[in-house]
Amino acid sequence: MHGFTVSIISIVLALSGYLESDADRAWKAISAPSVGLSGEADRVASYRQREESNRQMRERGLDFWRRFPDDVRRYEWLVSTNAAQVGYWQDAEAGARLQAQDRYLPVPVDEAAFSAWRMAYASMRAEFMAAPAVTDAQRLSLIMNELRWGMHRSRNAPYRFNKPFDLDDFLAKIDEYLAIQARGESQGGGFGITYPISSMYNYTGSLGLDVEAMQRFTERLMVHPNEEVQAWAARKNSIFAWRKTPMELSMSDVYGRPFDMKDYRGKIVLINFWPSG
Repeated sequence: MHGFTVSIISIVLALSGYLESDADRAWKAISAPSVGLSGEADRVASYRQREESNRQMRERGLDFWRRFPDDVRRYEWLVSTNAAQVGYWQDAEAGARLQAQDRYLPVPVDEAAFSAWRMAYASMRAEFMAAPAVTDAQRLSLIMNELRWGMHRSRNAPYRFNKPFDLDDFLAKIDEYLAIQARGESQGGGFGITYPISSMYNYTGSLGLDVEAMQRFTERLMVHPNEEVQAWAARKNSIFAWRKTPMELSMSDVYGRPFDMKDYRGKIVLINFWPSG
């Protein structure tokens, strides 16, 4: 009797595996646990492994998208792959070394693979945004991932084709996000719309943007229809205004001699404030 019971269980387990659909098996293959490493050498290895693993998972996701057009899990994958760190480095080791040092000197990209992804993504995104099965929460997550992680990857100049970061496209995504949010079905989660804007201002140098470009962009944000964006831009603009205003500073130096900042116009002056007590 015991042997008969074991045989029944074996048959059930075998049937469970047999009845698992091709889509289910393909979906399982898309996700894999990441390996966390520590130490400087291990960080390089970790970044390299992450790049290689994420590219492999993306290829599997693309295959899933194409093979199973009626499976709504493809939309879940599209959101998550936008948050995956895929730099399309031509040399994964070189890219990982710079990443480990938080440096974004130009790292050549695999142009063929990157261009193929961009073309495929444009088509998938259009379908995703129009699909009735996609929720507004998913749409907002996708756009926020594009804003945050797309900007992060663009710190590598070849990733943006050695051109300045596209501020028009960035603003268009902000408007798209706010339009979906205004429908009221979902407010998005975790990050407000000014979060990616603030981050972008922190990365201007590595995004190929100069002060003049950022000031013009700030002026555009100041007349934006969204009040939160307007208020944020007004605060940022005050900093640009301060840069144009010469500092007024007059006092006596440590030797009792008069010091006036006006006497140093056009020169570089280092001012060190320190407590005397």
